[in-house]
Amino acid sequence: SKADQAALESAIKDTDGLIAYDPKRFQPYLLRARFLLALGREDESKASAAQARAVFPKTNSPGADVDVASALSDLAANAFLTGDYEQALADAKRADEKFPLGTYKLMQARALVQLKRLDEAKVILKTLQKESQVSKEAQSLLKFLEGAEVSAASSPKDAGTP
Repeated sequence: SKADQAALESAIKDTDGLIAYDPKRFQPYLLRARFLLALGREDESKASAAQARAVFPKTNSPGADVDVASALSDLAANAFLTGDYEQALADAKRADEKFPLGTYKLMQARALVQLKRLDEAKVILKTLQKESQVSKEAQSLLKFLEGAEVSAASSPKDAGTP
């Protein structure tokens, strides 16, 4: 609606103020990326997410791994939604390194599927299954990949048309 659009535009202006105040903090860039994506402005969203990555802390204080991983997961989701699957994979891997969680592994698998790296995606999904960290989405994705493999193996390769 127009009211939602106006609220998002206002929120973007607010993040611009936060960025001007302290351009070394990644959070305003990340929020800006989310708001821009909600408005359908994918290129601007990608650029803002890239700015967030550029100022993202290389190290963090003890105990901050959960927050850092969550922020990296948000960056991965933004990259995925804008079609940048390589970046989504990289961000999800970094999140998982900071704080291992099934959600971050699932994001990696989803990005790998989009990149047509199905064997790698299956390895991650099977690992989740073994660790009992598997969600319904992960189970469905694994079944789909395994079903596609069976279907491809059983279908004739050179079935001609009569």
